[in-house]
Formats: sequence, structure tokens, C-alpha cells
Amino acid sequence: MLAQGLDMHDPRVIGSTNFVAKWRKAGWSPDVIVNTIERVMAGRTEAPGSLKYFEKAIADAHAEIARPVPQGTTGPPKRVRRTAGDIFFELDAELRGQTNAADSVPNEDYSAGPGIILDA
Repeated sequence: MLAQGLDMHDPRVIGSTNFVAKWRKAGWSPDVIVNTIERVMAGRTEAPGSLKYFEKAIADAHAEIARPVPQGTTGPPKRVRRTAGDIFFELDAELRGQTNAADSVPNEDYSAGPGIILDA
């Protein structure tokens, strides 16, 4: 009730213990309940008529906590470094109709030399 900004003599307090007991029986954490109510109340000017107003936000907060963490990979991401000449060669080969231009090796005529390194 304090998270809503209500004192214990407010009529909206009646029945609130039933909501909290139901949430606790469902396994909801008191910290998540209070933090969610405080977060929702930060965007409101006055307390709602019932704690039921917060139920969906609290359920969403618990679902977010229980969501599996995506599996990552170790090490830096693999990046292919290409020179401007490589890109020119691939584009030129594509314009000439070659399908596997990226697999071809550029010759001296198409190479731009050491040139600028571009990330692919």
C-alpha cells in the first residue's frame, strides 16, 4: 500500500491482503511486486481503485525474470576484412554476369592494391 502512496486507513486497502496472498501463493516475489507497483505508480498521479490494476504488470515482470537467457558464443565475432579493390572486383564481376565472383581471385587489372580496408 505504501508503494501506491496509500495509508492504512484508505478504503482501497480493504481486500488488498487477498490479492497479495494470491500472488504470493502463485510464487510471485515480494520484491518484484513492490518494485513493479512503484514503477507503475511513477507514471500515475493517484492510486487505482484496486491492486488488480497492477496484476498484469506484475505478471509481465515475473515472466521477464523467468525468460531464458539467449545462448551466446565465446570470443570476438568473426569479421571478414576486404579491401576496396576486392569489393570493386566483386561488383565488376557481378556486372559482367559471373555468378561466383566472390570465389574468384582478382588479377592485377582489377586489384586496387593495398587500398582502404572495409568491413564486410
